[in-house]
Amino acid sequence: MPKTPLHPDKSALKKVALQLAEGQQGAIGQLYRWFFQRLVRYGVQIVGMERQDLVKTTVQDFFMWLVEHPQRLKEVDNIERFILKSIRTNLIQAQIKQQKKQQVRNDYQNHMSQKPTSPNASPEKILIDQEEQFLQKKQVINALNSLPPVQREVLYLRYFQDLSYRDIAALLEVDEQVARNYGYRALKKLRK
Repeated sequence: MPKTPLHPDKSALKKVALQLAEGQQGAIGQLYRWFFQRLVRYGVQIVGMERQDLVKTTVQDFFMWLVEHPQRLKEVDNIERFILKSIRTNLIQAQIKQQKKQQVRNDYQNHMSQKPTSPNASPEKILIDQEEQFLQKKQVINALNSLPPVQREVLYLRYFQDLSYRDIAALLEVDEQVARNYGYRALKKLRK
């Protein structure tokens, strides 16, 4: 069995997309092998490592959608860009939905557990606890996370997904020069 490339070219992608549209079941497996890990890594860059489960679920849901709507790939010029953009859009929507659910839960829990601070906790103790929490959070944040999300995403797409600035611009729906500027500013901040 011939070994399949990790990053297929556009013609290989188009061929597999046509096979999928024609009902060949192995085609979805090929797309899955080519893209699943890349999409998970990309998704983590968008929503954060702590939401990796959300990313995996979103990617799997996307592939299920592709099985149900294979003809959509026939209409697409750049399949890789289509897949990345779909995952990005789906992740942002899923994150918003998840945040709304979490906010409802938090509001409910806050309402149900309205209890004053411990009478034994002094203002100094509360202040020290808050300071410790702040320092712990500061230690967790690294140089990449200090970048604006769009700059972090551009760097990820450029250097980890090996996309051109033209493809990045199309994915983010911005001008190519804007995408280049995001990348330049991000690198400049990282150098400092």
